[in-house]
Formats: sequence, C-alpha cells, structure tokens
Amino acid sequence: MYWVGICSAGVYSTSPFSFIHAGRGPLTLGCVSQGQEQYSPTDLGGPLGKRNYMIQRLVDAKDLEASLASPAEIQKAQLLKLVVNAVINPLTAIFDCKNGQLLDQGPRLNLMETLLQEIAPVVRALLLADGQGVDNVFSNDSLLQLVLRVAEKTGENTSSMLQDTHAGSGPRLITSTALSSRRRRGWSSLVPTTRDSSTWCNRNVSSLTLPLGTSFRGLR
Repeated sequence: MYWVGICSAGVYSTSPFSFIHAGRGPLTLGCVSQGQEQYSPTDLGGPLGKRNYMIQRLVDAKDLEASLASPAEIQKAQLLKLVVNAVINPLTAIFDCKNGQLLDQGPRLNLMETLLQEIAPVVRALLLADGQGVDNVFSNDSLLQLVLRVAEKTGENTSSMLQDTHAGSGPRLITSTALSSRRRRGWSSLVPTTRDSSTWCNRNVSSLTLPLGTSFRGLR
C-alpha cells in the first residue's frame, strides 16, 4: 500500500522555494491498497496511521484541515479533483485568465459544460470498472456545479497550468486530460468523442494566441 493526499488549498509559487498560501481547503489522506487489502478510516486513524510519522503530523496540524479516508473514498476524491482540474486548468491557460474569469462570459461557461459532458462519463466508467457504485455526486449536473463552485471559490487564483505557461514551461494539457483521453479511446461506446468541443474551439478561439506565442491550434 501507499499513502496519497488530495489537497484543495490554493497555493502558488513566487520564486524557487517560495510559495503563497492563497486559499484554505481540506486535505484528504488515505491509503491506496494493492491487491485485496482494504482499509477503513478507523483503521487509518488507529495503529496503521499512528505508525506513520508524516501522516500523524499532517492530521495533528489543525490548520491543514486534514482527514483520513478509505481507499474507495480516496479514489472518489481523486476523480472529483481530476474533473475540476481537467476543466479549469486548460481553459485558464487558453484564455490567460484567473479561475473566476471563466465565469464572466457565456461562451466560456458553454465550453466548461461541453468539456464536463465529455469527462463525466469517463469518470463514471472508471468507478464501474473498479466495481464501485456511482453516487449522485458524479452526475453531470453535480459535477458541473462542483466545477463552478471551485471556480468561484478560487476566483482570484491562478491555475497551476497557467502558472506553468507564465513561467515559460508551456501549458501541460496532457497532465489533467491524458487519463480521460486514454480511457475514452478504450470505452468509445460509453463516452462521446472530443469532436464537439474541438469544433467549438476552432470556431470561437482559433485565432487565440497564448502568452508564449503558442497558438490554440497547436494545443489540440
């Protein structure tokens, strides 16, 4: 097994080894089991968690709002964060805007919804493939509301992908979308293609240029 953490706090870098804590958010910790091992939050909060010094220190740091979750809960938290990142990160990099500015214009909201409609079936298929039930929180409407809430709550934040662009490393679109793309190709009967969103992008932002001079056409 190994430990993973899902962090919802807003953090950005100002220089090497210098960071700004821009917004509070919970930290969810848990074990990813290998094989048939299963752990509950009670197990993780007992001897299993206490014998891991790092985990114990994180849980004891009240300002981090850390909590322990079961492997199934951790997977769901990872997928929810994937959905949020896969919608907000690439669009803020494309439009060179803060998170909240995605909510300022109707066309941007339409594109957020289009991307969500493609990502949501992939996430639900992942849960089903692992033998898990699909909660209502993974419905298209619930996921869209989650993305909108995060964009509003972190409105003044600069996404990590846009930070990469401004830092000169270029937008890493593959980071948040690779899993969805690979899974989509394997489950073509379950999920739509990217054709609709690509057509929308070509029609509405084909002439857009990123800060580093990378055209949108080069990002598809």
